[in-house]
Amino acid sequence: TKAIVKEIGVKCPTCKDGNIIERKSKKNRIFYGCTNYPECEFLSWDKPIARPCPKCENFLVQKKMKKGIQVQCVSCDYKEDQQVWSINLLTFEVPVKNTYYCLGLL
Repeated sequence: TKAIVKEIGVKCPTCKDGNIIERKSKKNRIFYGCTNYPECEFLSWDKPIARPCPKCENFLVQKKMKKGIQVQCVSCDYKEDQQVWSINLLTFEVPVKNTYYCLGLL
């Protein structure tokens, strides 16, 4: 059987020839690797993005944090916060017989 892979549109920062694809490990965890594997052994658990670091010209990755997604460099201390797309689950409304009750989770 052939593995299901998804291209993310980023060139490999190691070999500069292959593309980065999303793969799944045996434990169903997502990781990113080069299409030229095993010749190129690039691997990242964080999603690489297409633009280089403005400080050191190395590649940037999207790191998942509790507050959302943070873009950071893999070699230097460059970091930038992206917009937070999280949902506040502490309060939400549930319709019950045309009446709305506010449920708070504490």
